[in-house]
Amino acid sequence: MPVEREVASIFCGTNGYLDDVPETEVARFESEFLQYLDRNHAELLAEIAETGLLSDEGLETLHAAVKAFKENWSETPVSTPAEADASTESEDAPTEGE
Repeated sequence: MPVEREVASIFCGTNGYLDDVPETEVARFESEFLQYLDRNHAELLAEIAETGLLSDEGLETLHAAVKAFKENWSETPVSTPAEADASTESEDAPTEGE
């Protein structure tokens, strides 16, 4: 994992942002949070990658980013339309002996 992504992940854990995330959901939270950073704060990740440091401004940005992400994050995974179709198909499929 690139250092800037490690910094963001470790930041979440060391600042208490994972305290209320169920242990079984931490990996998904991390993955989705890193995707969120890629989409919304790529410049922050680039700064960390280039300098190897997290500036005071970057620190504030990262705090705000985690808070914003957590406001909309759900412990329940959201299925994609393709996943929903696949589960419906499997429920409708006849079982052996029908």
